[in-house]
Amino acid sequence: MDLGFNDVIELLNVSREKLETWIKEGKIPAYRVQDQYFFSREVIDNWLVQHNLEREPFDWNTGEKENNGSLQFALFRAIHKGEVLHEVSATNKEDLIKAATKEIARKVDVEEEMLADLLIERERLMSTALGNGVAVPHTRDFLLSEHQDAVFIVFPKDPIDYASLDHKKVDVLFFLLACEDKRHLHLLSKIAHLSLVSESLDFFKSKPTKHEILKFVRNWEGQIKGAAKAASLEKTSV
Repeated sequence: MDLGFNDVIELLNVSREKLETWIKEGKIPAYRVQDQYFFSREVIDNWLVQHNLEREPFDWNTGEKENNGSLQFALFRAIHKGEVLHEVSATNKEDLIKAATKEIARKVDVEEEMLADLLIERERLMSTALGNGVAVPHTRDFLLSEHQDAVFIVFPKDPIDYASLDHKKVDVLFFLLACEDKRHLHLLSKIAHLSLVSESLDFFKSKPTKHEILKFVRNWEGQIKGAAKAASLEKTSV
């Protein structure tokens, strides 16, 4: 599934003018059909990971689409479907993925070795480290049934070298398993935004419980929805 211009504006949290400039400068690949730009899922996936540290934290005045029932509180629901794993022992990236996959595969009823292989293959293509000690391991394939996204948050016992662009070791990982393209990119974008905000970084670095994480994320996603609604009302009243 390819994405339209407005889809990418929302996912990357940028203005129309900035995205047009990036396209003209060749910073983000796109193709045109009848004067409209389109983007492949793989391009946006890689861009979100590789350029995360260049982005601004989430702008509360964007995101009217959060009112869409399928995306509202999407990260909250995915974490609720998943699990939070503490003190996972590993000495390197692949060992950590294999250790986490033992728990993840059982929870989502996916074959453990296959899942580990797909996650490791993705890392070999390009590290999924976002920077600031956060990574978001995910596959290029969709393994879950429709409307069953899951996010597993993993806190390794010791920080792991993850080939991050900022050279920081990773101590918070969001294992992302989604059921289709747009939902995958929506969740990836939200996780990437969380990794840019000092408040959320401090929160996740404290290795909170699943209950604490769900409360934090629900409040955060609620702020996005609420701010988008307020901005919409303000525009209407002008």
